[in-house]
Amino acid sequence: MSTNTVIEPERLMEAANALEPLPVSVTRLASLVASDDYAAGDVVEVIAFDQALTALILRAANSASSGTSKPVATVHEAVVRLGGGPVLTLATNGAVRSRLKQHTDPNGARFDMWRHSVTAALASELVKNATSLYVPASVMTAALLHDVGRLVLAKALTPHMLHLIAQLAEAENLAPLEAERAVLMTDHAELGAIAAEAWQLPDTIVEAIRHHHAPLQSSSPLATIVALADELAHTTEQDDPYQMPNSATISAIEALDIPPEEYGDMVASTIERYEQLAERFDA
Repeated sequence: MSTNTVIEPERLMEAANALEPLPVSVTRLASLVASDDYAAGDVVEVIAFDQALTALILRAANSASSGTSKPVATVHEAVVRLGGGPVLTLATNGAVRSRLKQHTDPNGARFDMWRHSVTAALASELVKNATSLYVPASVMTAALLHDVGRLVLAKALTPHMLHLIAQLAEAENLAPLEAERAVLMTDHAELGAIAAEAWQLPDTIVEAIRHHHAPLQSSSPLATIVALADELAHTTEQDDPYQMPNSATISAIEALDIPPEEYGDMVASTIERYEQLAERFDA
């Protein structure tokens, strides 16, 4: 298939910058949590005047999975119980869930981008617990948003052009990212990073999104964690999720100082945690 069809990268960058913004409360929370030097009262102050977010956080803190039967009645108690990172992830998911659920793949079939994104977020927490390296509290949010560039492509390109990129990947045995670059001179990872910058998200999240397919190009372990979480999420969607991981996944495991024998347990735990969440939210 010819790749002579030209899509100007500038138009895609404009689409990334114009992607529907996150609520101000979410970006303020992201800035707080990224600092790793905040008090629960700072988080409460952001949430308290957002009725929808208040209801979401209280419901999560009082859910069966929170691990206690003592009811939570205030936002402060909810933040203390859940922690800043999970609160940020819940807020971000509430803001983007509908957009992720509406995404379709280049061939017009239903692609459950919300499932993949949430599974990656759940997997990132498992990876965070497995590595001995320092991991910022915003890791789950970075994993949740890692593929936001796909929304940019869906907004900026026609279904026909998306289909051509998918055809190119299949015809020439290219990874989807390679096919995007061949046709567009950019890819969804870079466009997602541009969108995250426009949303005024912290640099650590922007860089994790930008490098989630090439984590060794980043100096931050967050990109490697998100890359491994992305791979875990893809793995759980395969017919045989327990097959031997590829070389890139092994490299990520080694870079994070995780014993390779723990990979199978992380796959199983990721599957289990998504099934539990899907049952709760009827996903």
